[in-house]
Amino acid sequence: MGGSPPSVVSASNWLTRSVDQNGLAYMIKEVFRKQMKVSLL
Repeated sequence: MGGSPPSVVSASNWLTRSVDQNGLAYMIKEVFRKQMKVSLL
């Protein structure tokens, strides 16, 4: 998450928001958003 130590941040592939910015909820929302392809037509 955004408040992780620099060694963890540099080893990560994806960095979410901090706890103060609801990082866990943001990450869950983004995972579902990227997996679900929705057609509006």
